[in-house]
Amino acid sequence: QQAVKDCVYSLVIVAGVVALGGVCYLILHELYSRETPNGIYKEASKLCLANINVQEALGTPILVHTTPQIGSLRINNVR
Repeated sequence: QQAVKDCVYSLVIVAGVVALGGVCYLILHELYSRETPNGIYKEASKLCLANINVQEALGTPILVHTTPQIGSLRINNVR
């Protein structure tokens, strides 16, 4: 019985470590990936700011920022 108990406790610990690793991966992927909406927005804004035709069409200075959605917990949502 003690061996079964130890095995179950070990499985619980391993499952906890795997779950923690998954959460850390998701958070780091969201923060540093280019495929998230925020990453795409940053890349597109850099391209627009570097393009002379865009600067001539919009005028200078070009202000780039995100707008918060009302009722959302995420402040920097990209529309």
